[in-house]
Order: sequence, then structure tokens, then C-alpha cells
Amino acid sequence: MGSLSITSLIPVCLTAAITLSWNPFLILYRNNALAVQAPVMTTIAASLALTAVTFAYSNLGAATGSLVFATGLMLSIPLRDHLRDEIGIALSAACLFVCFSIPNGVQA
Repeated sequence: MGSLSITSLIPVCLTAAITLSWNPFLILYRNNALAVQAPVMTTIAASLALTAVTFAYSNLGAATGSLVFATGLMLSIPLRDHLRDEIGIALSAACLFVCFSIPNGVQA
């Protein structure tokens, strides 16, 4: 039984980043009143979500990037009502930081 390499955490981190930032990002399209009340939060959430999606496709390829994106979207559905947006954004930023910190990981 072989051990997993550290670079196998990249899809997991990108999936988690998409999952945690997708619902605050969608506030822009679901409820304009909330987006007006919290413009900084929605801007940061949009940046994190789109950065994670971009790096998923550019570094993992089309097939794996699509799988990461679809998994992130599906996992964000149950979190919609159970996770505060601020906590999700902070955890998403931490996931992207871990992803960028992995040696030979995500390349900008």
C-alpha cells in the first residue's frame, strides 16, 4: 500500500475552496439587497471562487478540472444554510493558501 504524494492534495484543496466560497459568490445573483449590504464580502468571495475554478482547469486539465468544479458545486449545496459566509470565505482563503504552498503544486 503506497503513500499518497503531497501533490494529490491539490484537487482536494481546490474543491474545498470552490465549495466554501461558491455560496457567498452567488449572493450577487440571488439577492441583490445582500450584495449591496456586504460588497467587500461578495467581492472577496467572487475572487476566491473564480481563482479556484481557474486554477482547477489550468493546472489539472479539462477532465479533472471539470470533476473538481462539479464536486465543489455539489458539496456547496448542503453548506448553503449551515455555514456563515464569513467563515466559508476565510476557510476558502486558507485552502487556496495551502494549495499555493504545496511544493510543485499550483503554478500561477
